[in-house]
Amino acid sequence: MPSETRSNRLDILDMFMNHPFMFSDESNPLLDVFIMISPLAGVVGLVVFWYVVKWLLICTGMAKMRTHTRSRVPIEVDAADLDARRQVQPWLTKLAAMGFTAPRVSHDRNPGDPATEKYDWRLVNLDSKSIANLRVVHLAAINKAIIRLSFHTFLADGRVIVTGESHATCEHAPSHWLLEEGRFGTVADQWLRHHARIKALEDSAMAVLPDEIDEAMNAESNATDEASVRAGLLEHDPRDPQSLRFRRSRIPLGALKGIWTTLPWIGPGRPVTRKDLAPPPDLRLMADTRTPEQLAEVDLRKFRQATASGGLGKTGKLLLLIVSLAVFAWWWKDESTWSMLGIIIGILILHEFGHWLPMKLFGYKNVTMFFIPGFGAAVSGTKHHAPAWQELIVLLGGPLPGMFAGLAMLVYGYFNRDIPDLALNAAGLAVVINAFNLIPVLPLDGGRILDLLIFRDVPTLRVVFSGISVLAVLAVSLITHGSFRYLAILMVLNLIGEVKRVGLIKEARKSAWAGQETDEDTVLRRLFTEIRTSGNNTFTSSKDWVTRTKAVLEELLRKKPGWLARLGGLALYGAACMVPLGAGAFVLGFMFFQAIFSGLDHSKRVAEFQPPPADHATVMLQDSDRLPIDHLVEETFAYWDEHEYPVNSKDFNKLAASAPDNLRKQVDQLRWEHVGSLWQSGELDADCAAFWLETGCLALESAVDSNRDPEAVRRCEILLHALRQLCPADSYQTRERCVSSQIRVLKAIARLNGKGAIPPDLQENLRGRIEPLRTAPAADLEAFLLADGWSEAEVIGATGMETTDDESAESMDDASFFRQFYQNIDNRKQTLVSDPLAYKVAGIWKQSGNAGELPAATPVKTTVAAVESHYVRNFMERRRELLWHQYAVLYTFNVDSFHRQKARLPETWRKEIPGGGVIELVHEPQPLLRLNDARDEETRRAPAWLGPQAVPQLPAIEIPLSPVSGRSGVNPPAEASKPNR
Repeated sequence: MPSETRSNRLDILDMFMNHPFMFSDESNPLLDVFIMISPLAGVVGLVVFWYVVKWLLICTGMAKMRTHTRSRVPIEVDAADLDARRQVQPWLTKLAAMGFTAPRVSHDRNPGDPATEKYDWRLVNLDSKSIANLRVVHLAAINKAIIRLSFHTFLADGRVIVTGESHATCEHAPSHWLLEEGRFGTVADQWLRHHARIKALEDSAMAVLPDEIDEAMNAESNATDEASVRAGLLEHDPRDPQSLRFRRSRIPLGALKGIWTTLPWIGPGRPVTRKDLAPPPDLRLMADTRTPEQLAEVDLRKFRQATASGGLGKTGKLLLLIVSLAVFAWWWKDESTWSMLGIIIGILILHEFGHWLPMKLFGYKNVTMFFIPGFGAAVSGTKHHAPAWQELIVLLGGPLPGMFAGLAMLVYGYFNRDIPDLALNAAGLAVVINAFNLIPVLPLDGGRILDLLIFRDVPTLRVVFSGISVLAVLAVSLITHGSFRYLAILMVLNLIGEVKRVGLIKEARKSAWAGQETDEDTVLRRLFTEIRTSGNNTFTSSKDWVTRTKAVLEELLRKKPGWLARLGGLALYGAACMVPLGAGAFVLGFMFFQAIFSGLDHSKRVAEFQPPPADHATVMLQDSDRLPIDHLVEETFAYWDEHEYPVNSKDFNKLAASAPDNLRKQVDQLRWEHVGSLWQSGELDADCAAFWLETGCLALESAVDSNRDPEAVRRCEILLHALRQLCPADSYQTRERCVSSQIRVLKAIARLNGKGAIPPDLQENLRGRIEPLRTAPAADLEAFLLADGWSEAEVIGATGMETTDDESAESMDDASFFRQFYQNIDNRKQTLVSDPLAYKVAGIWKQSGNAGELPAATPVKTTVAAVESHYVRNFMERRRELLWHQYAVLYTFNVDSFHRQKARLPETWRKEIPGGGVIELVHEPQPLLRLNDARDEETRRAPAWLGPQAVPQLPAIEIPLSPVSGRSGVNPPAEASKPNR
């Protein structure tokens, strides 16, 4: 049977799941080390990606930030945030012990970031005439306060002694500051440094009255802003003269510097833990006389501050999309061509746009699209009280449009074959990607749909479903060694959070008013009031209180789908899943039918053309003759087991080129008459003989290229002898391999002859070996070979046969999978109407006894499929190509003998070759024989019933004449005899 032709398959798993170094034919230490460290490299990549996103967020925040001069106003101490007061209390206690009294508080009314509260606690030491300033930035989202301490002493000459932490006091110090910076392990260390500095200038120190502290410190704060303006970091906002903003050109570098100064362990601006501070006091010990409703309003304000980020804005979202897209492309750049990567990115953008558009139409907040390196793309947005039908449309809006568009394009491609292969591949990839997203596993769209309709109402069952999804993704990551391992890690972390929130969600469901309110503020007030009424005053002091509040809020606002919505949604989801399943079942079923039933039908039809066994002069082999061949067979199969079993000419060439030296030496020592005897008797595997023949051809071509002419001539004789032993072929596959090998040997002879490496006696020897190979097979054998080569598993694409022509092979490999599939459908439709053309022509040949000729009238009643026409034409062209090479070499030997006999070349010499070729003598620039295809397009198209497509002209064959002189008894050039038919 003919070997299976490889096609350029469209495999989405190779793009989205497989690690580029998962499979390897040979052990490579460097590759093994790389595979071992690839998880670490992936973690590093994710860390880098996080810092890129963080840099982008900082840039966006700096672009939106405004600093208003004279914005800090005094407030009562009790008016400051309760949690901020609790966390700053140890600092106040320590400073009081050092003689600092009369604390005053200033509040920043316009902090630039609504998620934070900023306060300045200011205390005065009358003895040292110093002021302690505690800058408190309270992050309500995580209930954490960042506290910076600085000491200030004003001098009579207008200068100010300032002692603070490195990179924390200010970005640019005013010129009148005497700045002392350092990293202080205790508050006492910092005060001692400051006190030592003011000792030298004690006489010029100027006391500041408590009532004047705020005015003096606000002036110094404004002075730092003006210093930053002079340094080019800040600039005045043209729309508000009292407002400062970051200079646009300084934002990227400033954000990078901000990341560097806050890096853990190494950042120079990271906070230092003061060892002489006591832990913050328990919040419950601090009296608060406000009512639960008043405290609920405070909690609501803190929650709004913690979640008040308005998103990235249009510019920030665009930058996030561009940066994440660039990282995504870099991640996959080594695993796909740029054209295919562009197609995938386009499909993902269209998929996410299908989510984005209904989100915007239904009023979702903060809708953002971004790419996730290693996985795909995503769209985020929030709407707590969205009806189930809206959520379902959002989830199905991604996969369904792209999947149906891809299927429509594939159906259109079947009826319009002019569509480019790139468009077909893109359509197929769109179907696969969007169908893959319908798999009922989180975090894919299919899993989210089931979560919406079923599992979200049963918290425990939802955790089980999430756990199954984690196991599925983890199994895929272990099998593929791909980037899914990182997704599995993130899913495990999310699963842990879900387990922690199960109790909260169950409690939220018990509320009688759950799902009845649609206003978020109303729900939050009721929730915080219930918490405060129950006496739980530490809820907002926990680190994860915002996350827990969001989880409860989602359940209290969620509109549960009704039974009608659940059934309708499940039916719609099931119908959506059936579309790709049905298409996939059709493709797989058709391919299975092709592989099984067509193969059986083909074997049955080929048996009808089986010729009677030919009489071969086989040699009775002794055990000593069989032993080297049997040993070589074992060595060959062992070599294949270590690599990949060859299925076509490319594989044979690849394996033969890398064959070990001991295997090549054994092939060189073969006695081909013994190989032919075992081959003709059916005792030798055909692939073994073909592999040895390929090894010999490669050795011949290597000898010719390396100018080892005597060795090359000897190998030509051996290979012609080997081909004689393997002919006539008993299968189409063997015929193609023998034709290919013989053409390669004839080309090598032509090159050797042009160098004068073949003397007259060896020319006659080679002539004697070529002449027997010109005998065409019998008509019944040729009919059998034609029928044997026709197989719908073999004739996919444009040719339907294995070819040794590099350009044809490349074009066949580049053919779209879908175009090949269309052709298979056409072939099947054709066979339902009538027998394939190959069987028809083979029957005519066998009946008429005249092989190689096509009837003038059509042997079929219907139109001939293009692939059938191409196959039959190509079958005959291969025989013609071989015959012309044989004629060219033999005529070259004739002209060389004339040259030796007459000591000159004919002035003109031209002969017509059977089949439409013309061979003629060319004198300049070097004497050679050139054989051209003289057929016109009409002749190459005949007979007309084969279709309008003509076979291409065979390339010209040029054989240089041997640079010989002298005389010989060889006859002058005469027309070569026609081959026996």
